[in-house]
Amino acid sequence: MTWQVWVFLPVVAAFIGWITNYIAVRMIFRPRRPIRVLGFTIQGLLPKRRTEFAESIGATIEEHLVSPQDVKDVLDDPAVSAKIREAVATKVEYFLEHRLVAGMPMLGAFMKGPIVEKMKQGIVEELGDGLSSVVDTLGEHLDEHLDFRGMVTEKIESFDMGKLEDIVLAVASKELRAIEFLGALLGFAVGWIQLLALKWLA
Repeated sequence: MTWQVWVFLPVVAAFIGWITNYIAVRMIFRPRRPIRVLGFTIQGLLPKRRTEFAESIGATIEEHLVSPQDVKDVLDDPAVSAKIREAVATKVEYFLEHRLVAGMPMLGAFMKGPIVEKMKQGIVEELGDGLSSVVDTLGEHLDEHLDFRGMVTEKIESFDMGKLEDIVLAVASKELRAIEFLGALLGFAVGWIQLLALKWLA
């Protein structure tokens, strides 16, 4: 065999390996709509199985990442309860000093600083005592009304495939190029193996 054969065959095999992996990577997303070719239906992996992927991701997120129980735990956190009390106190103070007095001007003569402060403390303490029961009641209804799996599934199913492709290619571009390069490398190796087999059989 001539030296041209020794160069040409591995290079062609490398190109075939690269183009095969390049097409395989692109077929994760494309074609986005089914195409009939010689009796076969061709469609990208993600567009074809979008619903299955969405449901699987939604289930994984709800079971392993975030769930209604996690929200309950956050609501039960003392720091969160303190923030809620602080927000309630601010709203009560604003209501007493502005809304109530504005709606009932006669109270303005009586609604002085110490009185407002005492009323605010009483209302906040009363609301605070009932805050834990409100959180418990809310937590009991989270499982029924807070469907993380359904929300995530719906979001993914409605996600634009073009944007999803751009995101995946941007995040995993190095890994995908490595797959293409590996195809070229394996193709090159197969080309050399073919040459050695041909030489041995000659």
